[in-house]
Amino acid sequence: MSSSSSAGMKWAAAASIAAVEALKDQGIARWNYPLRCVHQHLKNNIRSYSQAKKLTNPSSAIVSIKSEMKN
Repeated sequence: MSSSSSAGMKWAAAASIAAVEALKDQGIARWNYPLRCVHQHLKNNIRSYSQAKKLTNPSSAIVSIKSEMKN
């Protein structure tokens, strides 16, 4: 590597670190915990909703078949 490309890489690393620190100073880090909680809550609810939907579909099909057999 040439010295100019390694100098550019050093500047890029320094700039990214500075950007992260600036975001921390502005309070972005405060949102980490609430966002993780919301994500976990949504993930759990969507999973339970999809499982409930899978469980109710076959049973409703059986009920409709039984009602057709009675008619």
